[in-house]
This record gives sequence, C-alpha cells and structure tokens, in this order.
Amino acid sequence: KSLLFLGAGVVIHFIHSNEMKDMGGLRKYLPITNLSFLIACLAIAGIPPFAGFFSKEEILLAASHSNQIVYWVALFTSGLTAFYMFRLYFSIFWNKPTEVHNHHGEGPVSMKLPLIILAICSIFAGFIPFGKYVSSDKTALESHFDIMFSIAPVAIGILGILLAMWMYKNESDRAEKISLSLGGL
Repeated sequence: KSLLFLGAGVVIHFIHSNEMKDMGGLRKYLPITNLSFLIACLAIAGIPPFAGFFSKEEILLAASHSNQIVYWVALFTSGLTAFYMFRLYFSIFWNKPTEVHNHHGEGPVSMKLPLIILAICSIFAGFIPFGKYVSSDKTALESHFDIMFSIAPVAIGILGILLAMWMYKNESDRAEKISLSLGGL
C-alpha cells in the first residue's frame, strides 16, 4: 500500500492534478513509477510470487476454516480489489494519452529511490517467514501453503485484472455502457 501511495504522489506531482480524468498514457513519461505501480498492483491483487499473495492466502485460508460466509465474501472482495487496482493502473499509465506540459521529469532521486526499494520489498517480502519472528505471544506462528487452495483466489484475481484490462487499458466506452446497463446498481 505504501508503494501505491508513493506512486500516486509521483503521478500527482508530475501531472499537477489528482483527478484521473487528467491522466493516461503516463508510462512513457514515468517508467520507474509505471513499473513500481504495476508491481504494487500485482502484489495487492494477490498474484504470486508478490508479497500480497502470501498474506492474502493466509487470510483466506483462515477464513475458510472458521466461517464460509466470510471466506466467500473475502474471495469476492479480493477479485474486486484486483479489478479496481488495475482499473487505476490502466487508467493512469495506459488508456488515453495525456497532454504533458511537464519539464521536470519523473522526479528527483529522493522520489524514485523509495519507489525502487518498496518495489523490491513488494516482490520479495512474502518469502520472509515473519510469523516465526513476530507474534503476539512470542510463539512462532505456523503458516500453511496449499497450492490447490490457491487456485481459486489467484484465478479470481487474474479474472479481475483481465476485466479491468478489457475495460480500461485502451480508451473506449465499455465501462460507461456496462455502468448504464446496470441502472441504479
């Protein structure tokens, strides 16, 4: 999440606006921010091997063992998270090209270096068994990984990403047509 917020700050600093309607096609102008934002979106969507995959799997596995309703709601919202994060990614870095009047570039090293560090952490932090080092009672927490269990959450995340890509990667009226067809919902 910190990588997403920092990336959003770089984008806002570059565009001088926090309105998504003023953004699009920024991958050409902000290559480091584009890549780090993509990594952050993949992580928060729970795509392996990014850090968010490991925490999402633990949460979903715990929910499936304790309350099936909570599990199914969490599974749905994990797909929804993947969709809306990639809606954001494609709307900012792809979609319609933005007219850029900026001459200061992506930003100083003080903005880019934290993006790079956080992107590296988003890629590799999931492999660190934090539960063995940090717990509420100083007892190591057992983590469980079940490849068969992970199929549904990862597939739903990928489905959310693909749906966002179809709707928002290129400028189109698909999202508006779907929105209008749903009426008040």
